[in-house]
Amino acid sequence: FSLFLFVIIALFFKLAFFVAITSDSMQPTFKRGDLVLMQKIATTPKEGDIIMFKRPEYMLPVTHRVVWAKDGLARTKGDARVRADPWVVREGEIIAKAVQIGGKPIVLKDVGNYFILDTREMRYGKYGLEYTFVKNVFSVIRMYGYALCVISILAYVILTLREAKGVLK
Repeated sequence: FSLFLFVIIALFFKLAFFVAITSDSMQPTFKRGDLVLMQKIATTPKEGDIIMFKRPEYMLPVTHRVVWAKDGLARTKGDARVRADPWVVREGEIIAKAVQIGGKPIVLKDVGNYFILDTREMRYGKYGLEYTFVKNVFSVIRMYGYALCVISILAYVILTLREAKGVLK
């Protein structure tokens, strides 16, 4: 129950979330259109971590691997790139880190395509006008999911209290 409650709180307060990848700079680890599970609970950079951070020259956050880290500073590089990025990222600039199991990030292949707008073609992403529909479906599912979780937790608490009350009689 505690683990379940932790997962619900982490998702509700956006301590853990999925992010759509918008470039191929991290191939073969993940590619454009994948969703990667990120967390912002522990963001201290270590070599090998995959971090998401904002750069003023880019409109969207960058998601790259840490190739060097020391004293709260990190040098990053996309896995598909030859050289490290020309900047140094401070720990305070890190938005989130990828959740990794055994050194591999949790990735949902090609699901992120539904969330990427393709402005070059002046249409709603790879899937055309159905983007808005799919986005709204996911929003509704998320809201019903939150409601279902709250109802489940309340039911669990009420049933546990009833059972405890019955034992005391």
